[in-house]
Amino acid sequence: MSSEVWKYFVIDRQNSGYAICQICKCTISRGGKSKTTTNMKKHLENKHGSYVHETKKQRLHSSELSEIEENEIDDSSAQNCSSETTLPLSSNSDVRPTATDSSRGSGSVSPRHAEKVGQTNISSRTPNQYRLTPKSQYQPTLQSFIDKTAQFKSTDPRAKSITQHKGRMMCLDNRPFSMVEDRGFTEFVKFLEPRYVLPSRKHFSNTVVPHMYQECRENVNKKLDEAEHVSLTTDMWTSTANDDYLGLTVNFVDSNFVLQHLNIGVIPFPELSHTGNNLCNFITETLEEWKLQSKVVAIVRDNARNITAGLESSEYEHLPCLAHTLQLVVKEGLLNNKNVNNLIANGRRIVGHFKHSCKATKELKKAQATLKMKKHKLIQDEPTRWNSSLHMLQRLLEQKQSVSLASATLQLPVTFSSAEWNLMTNIVNLLSIFNHATLAVSTQCVTASEVIPIINSSTEELRKPAPTGSGVQGIKNDMLAAITLKYSDVEENMLYAVATLLDPRFKHHVFVQDGNVTKAKVFLIEEARKTICLKQPETESVPQTSSQAMESHGMWTFYSNIMKTAPSVSHIASVEDEINVYLEEPIQNSSTNVFQYWKENTKYPCLKKLSKKFLCIPPSTVHSERLFSTAGLIVDQKRNRLDPERVKMLVFLNKNL
Repeated sequence: MSSEVWKYFVIDRQNSGYAICQICKCTISRGGKSKTTTNMKKHLENKHGSYVHETKKQRLHSSELSEIEENEIDDSSAQNCSSETTLPLSSNSDVRPTATDSSRGSGSVSPRHAEKVGQTNISSRTPNQYRLTPKSQYQPTLQSFIDKTAQFKSTDPRAKSITQHKGRMMCLDNRPFSMVEDRGFTEFVKFLEPRYVLPSRKHFSNTVVPHMYQECRENVNKKLDEAEHVSLTTDMWTSTANDDYLGLTVNFVDSNFVLQHLNIGVIPFPELSHTGNNLCNFITETLEEWKLQSKVVAIVRDNARNITAGLESSEYEHLPCLAHTLQLVVKEGLLNNKNVNNLIANGRRIVGHFKHSCKATKELKKAQATLKMKKHKLIQDEPTRWNSSLHMLQRLLEQKQSVSLASATLQLPVTFSSAEWNLMTNIVNLLSIFNHATLAVSTQCVTASEVIPIINSSTEELRKPAPTGSGVQGIKNDMLAAITLKYSDVEENMLYAVATLLDPRFKHHVFVQDGNVTKAKVFLIEEARKTICLKQPETESVPQTSSQAMESHGMWTFYSNIMKTAPSVSHIASVEDEINVYLEEPIQNSSTNVFQYWKENTKYPCLKKLSKKFLCIPPSTVHSERLFSTAGLIVDQKRNRLDPERVKMLVFLNKNL
C-alpha cells in the first residue's frame, strides 16, 4: 500500500474489494481479485485532478520548509559556538539569525543549503540581520481545501450579500434582469468569485427586488413620519407599452434643515378615464396610504384641466407649475409672429442640411479651423420645446462666420439675410429671460419663494420698449399680456407671498403692491400665533449683508431691477415685532443658502419653525418630470413587457436607495 492513491483512499471495511475516496466519499472498485489501483487513479485524475495537484504542491512545499528549518537550526547552533560573533538571543525568541555556516571556518554555505535559501554569499551578512521564523508550520486540512473550492449554498452569507448588491446595481443603473444571463457578465462574476452561482432573472424579479422594495419603503416611511409639513408634485405619464402612471414626489425640510425630495411612487393608474375626480381620488388614497393627508401644505401640478378641476374639489391647496406656465407664455408670443416662425423654420432647415450631409459637415469643420473658432456642432431643435429652438439659434449665432464661409462652397436650402441675423440676436436676448427663469426653477433646492421675483422681474423686462426696427416689440407685447393674465394675482396668493417673505434674500423687497405685503404679514402673524414658540434666547443674529452685495448672475440680473432699499433694525418685543424686525433687517446676498440661514438663526424661533412649512413648496413639477425620465429608461423598447407593478418598484428603488 505504498501507492500515492492511498493518501486519498481507504479500504471499505464492509467489503475489502472496494475503496472509499476521502475527497468525495465515492466508493470505487479495486478491480476484483486483482486488487489494482487503476480505477482509483482514474477517479482522481477525472474528478479531483486539480485538487491532487494542489495537495502535492503543498506537501512538497512543507517538506522543503521543514528541511530548511532544520538546516537553519544546525547553522544557528554552530554560529553560537563560534568565537567571532555572539548573538544575544533568548530561548523564547522567534528571531533567528540568517543561515550561515560558521563551523566551516570560512563563512561559506553548503551548495545544497544555499540553493534552498536562495543565497550564494552569506559571509557579507552582519550579525544584526535576522528574519522571523514561525514556531511551527500548519498543513491545511482536507476540509479547508474542500471549503475553498465548493460552491456557495444559497443560504451562505457571502452569497446573500453578493446577490443583494447585484440587485442594488440593477435598480441604481437601470439594468435589465436578463443581465444575469449575459455571457460577458457571467464570465466576469465567475472570475471575481468562482464559488458564487448567479441566481436566475426570475429570482431577482420575484424575490430580490420585491424584498428590497419593502425595506426601502419602510425607510422612506420612517423619514416621512418625522416630517412636520410636506408638499407634493404630481404629473401623469404614459409608457411605451401604453400603461399610464401617476407620479408623486414628496418634498419636506428635515430636522437638519435640508430640503428632501422623496419619490412615493410612479403608480399604475387603475381607472380607464383621466377625469378630475378619478385623479383626485387616486391622489387622496395614496396620501392616506402613506399617512400624509394631515401634513400636506400644497400640491404642485401641471396646467391640465382635469388635474386642476380635480384638486379644486379637494381639501388641498394647489399651485400651477411655473415651468409649464412660462412655456405657454413663450409659445403664445412666438406662435403669433410670422417672421419669428419663418426664422426658426429656416434655421431648422440649415441645421438639418449640415446634420444629414457629410460633405457639409466637413466644410463646416474646415471653416471653423480656418477662422480658429470653436469646433461645435450645430444643434437641431425640437419643435415642441421652445428652449431647444433657443439653443439652436444661439449656436447659429455663435457659428455665424463659419456657416457663412461654408455656404460659399455649398448649396444650402436657405440663407439668412443681415436683417434676419439681427432678428435672431433680438429673439435670443428676449428668450434668454425665460430661459434663466426656467433654469432657476429647475434646480434641486429652489422653493416657491422665487415665483414672485421671477414673475415681477420678467414683467418688468417685458415692459421695457424694444429698439426701433428690432422686430420683437409685438412679441414682447404678446408675452406681457400672457404672463399678466396667468399671474395677475401672484402676490395675493398667500403660499407664494409668505414663502417670499421667509426667504432672507427677498423678504418684502420684490413685491410691487405694498398692500399685498400687508396682507402677507397679517397672514404670517396668524400662522405664527398658531405656532408654539418658546421664549426666544438672547443671541446674536446671523451676520447680515446689504442688498447692494447681491451677485449678478442668472435671474439675479433681473431681480436687482425690482429690489427696494432695506430700513433700519428695531427691537423685538412680541411675535409681531419678531416679524417686523426680521423684515427690517438687510437682505442676504444671492449665494445664501436659505435653509442653512434658518438652521443657524436662533433670533426668530417662530419664523424658523414656519420656514420649514412654507419653504418646502417647489415652484414646479420638475421632480415628477425626473421620475418619468427614469421610468422611460426602465421601460424602453427592450423592456416594454415589464408589468406596471415591477416598474413601480424599480423607479421607487432607483430614486430612494
